[in-house]
Amino acid sequence: MSNFGLKCCSCLCACLLVTVNNFAILVGLLLFALGLVFTVGLNWLSSNDSVQDWLKTISDLLKSQTGQEIEIQQLLSSIGQLTGSVGAAFIVAGVVILAVACLGCIGGCCKIRQCLLIYAIIVGLVFLGQLIVVIIWYANSEILKASAKSAMEQSVAKYKGFRSTNLESLLQNMLQILVGCCGVNNGTDFENLSQDWDRQHFISQGGRNFTFNLTYPVTCCKFDLARMEPLNLYCPYNNTDSNYQIGCYDIFFTGYIDKYFLNYLFPALAGLLVLQLLLVVGSLVIYSSESSNKNQVAPQRSRAV
Repeated sequence: MSNFGLKCCSCLCACLLVTVNNFAILVGLLLFALGLVFTVGLNWLSSNDSVQDWLKTISDLLKSQTGQEIEIQQLLSSIGQLTGSVGAAFIVAGVVILAVACLGCIGGCCKIRQCLLIYAIIVGLVFLGQLIVVIIWYANSEILKASAKSAMEQSVAKYKGFRSTNLESLLQNMLQILVGCCGVNNGTDFENLSQDWDRQHFISQGGRNFTFNLTYPVTCCKFDLARMEPLNLYCPYNNTDSNYQIGCYDIFFTGYIDKYFLNYLFPALAGLLVLQLLLVVGSLVIYSSESSNKNQVAPQRSRAV
């Protein structure tokens, strides 16, 4: 390729790198902000005295409009407890994306070869990892499904209860509430896989207090997401309005992955792989162009001397 052609390709690749990585920076900032909201913001909003009056006003307004009482303060507090560790993961992901995207932007704008090379290596490794997953999925998806099921079972084995703050418990509770499932296979997983968890449950209604031991977590009940509480307070006791028989594994892989992968996930992943490949090639083209320029400048300087 001629020097002119290489320079033209280099300019186009630089535009691609800067555009894509500017968007990636926005995504990284969004993830970082969401992480802060999940880890700090929700708890602060639910506990700050100056904000509580506003939350009560909003709750009253929603009640007057919908006829349903929605305790926003309680909702924010419950969500904050469930998503604290998830927020930390969002912060880490946001920082990583920001760092890589900044490398790409600096490399594309300033033509710094070291940044371009590091960026190409990182994106290339991500590309290869995703490509391997896609190949394995189409070669034998049962391998990935078995690995995912094993990971889910290990997570359930570390479950400590509804009020626990360890990551596995938080994720399992949030998954069961939002998706409407219980355990990996069904509610018996909390007897077979996880035996050392806080089973004591309290119900207080109409001046009556009721205490009993759970056979499965209260988050396996069908939840009122507006109030973040079970539709039926006695669900864990009499199995009414319960997702006890619905496993999270079946919901994900039968209800979502198998059903939507070819129609939605695969085209999106294919597009992402193509974009990542273009970014790697573009980085290397700019790197080659800058190396060529330096090699041309060096002899001219030596002759001038």
